Amino acid sequence: MLVVKRLSWTMWMLLAGCIDPYDYPFKEQTNYLVVEGAITTEPGPYSVTLTTTRNIGNEENAFKLRVQNAKVSITTSTGSVVRLIDQDTSGVYYTSGNFRGQVGEKYKLTIVLENGESYESEQVELLPMPDIDSIGIEYASQKYISQANTVIERTGFYTRAFINDPPETENAYLVNWDYTYKIFTHPELATAYDAEGCECWVATPKACCSVCWVEEKVPDFTIANDQLNNGSSVTQYDLFFLPVVGIMLYEKIYLEVTINSLSKDAYLFWKSVYDSRYGQGGIFDSTPNTVEANVYNVEDKDELVLGYFYASEAKTISRFIHPTDFPERIDSDTNYPDTCLFYPNTTAEEPEYWNE
Repeated sequence: MLVVKRLSWTMWMLLAGCIDPYDYPFKEQTNYLVVEGAITTEPGPYSVTLTTTRNIGNEENAFKLRVQNAKVSITTSTGSVVRLIDQDTSGVYYTSGNFRGQVGEKYKLTIVLENGESYESEQVELLPMPDIDSIGIEYASQKYISQANTVIERTGFYTRAFINDPPETENAYLVNWDYTYKIFTHPELATAYDAEGCECWVATPKACCSVCWVEEKVPDFTIANDQLNNGSSVTQYDLFFLPVVGIMLYEKIYLEVTINSLSKDAYLFWKSVYDSRYGQGGIFDSTPNTVEANVYNVEDKDELVLGYFYASEAKTISRFIHPTDFPERIDSDTNYPDTCLFYPNTTAEEPEYWNE
């Protein structure tokens, strides 16, 4: 059964939380303002992060500094002004929790730095996200080069989204995904080394816990648009490869895919970030370029500003992957002699969605 939900995914969370911060390329000593933020249709608060770049000699030494004591606000096309507060002087400015983006409304970001310099964003429209019809999977194997420069083969599933694209408009998307699986261990077989007594391993059985759920927050993303197939009522998009090992199929895998609507300009920004991060360095790869923001200095529009501010509607669809979807017979028992809570990102509390 498919479960369709809506979740909040701001750009800042993507850049600074679930996704590693984008490393902007620099060719000389620089000190640029970096603006990273977004609003969605989901409950706030939303955030805008302000940093500056410094490059001491070469791009390996580039780093970012937080910008504090700025006055940050968002103006809506209906005339409302929302002020953002840097609650912990970290350079991250938050809206109030009751502010919420609306599809079709337009927003402009305004920033006044402590030295009086003013910056504004272009007005961005919060575009609707079409309905997601379903998520499809296809079992496959994939080869990749490890950090040790060896070829490794892994098995798993290619995923595809089927979206009810409006045929009369061009559409673009930003995609993220998480997954959860159930594991089983053997806490009754736990042992510990007795250094002060027998200097040997002794049985130390534990009462909790043998069953856990591992919640994996994937730090990757992908992008898509309908440039090649606009006009189809339901459009198929190839998304990502989900590697699967035996431990993940003790019962089933819960896969959750979040897709955000993007404007054409926001798509071009994310495509530049994607190409810079995931480019394979082949002879046909484009050269990474410095990605300019849609934010400018009010008094000096020639000043280079980095990052991006945009508005988006996000929709999330989920599905389960069962052992029967995996054509090979694999061992799902970890044989781990300890509590399952030892694994990272685990909880012994069954998620509400697990039996949907």
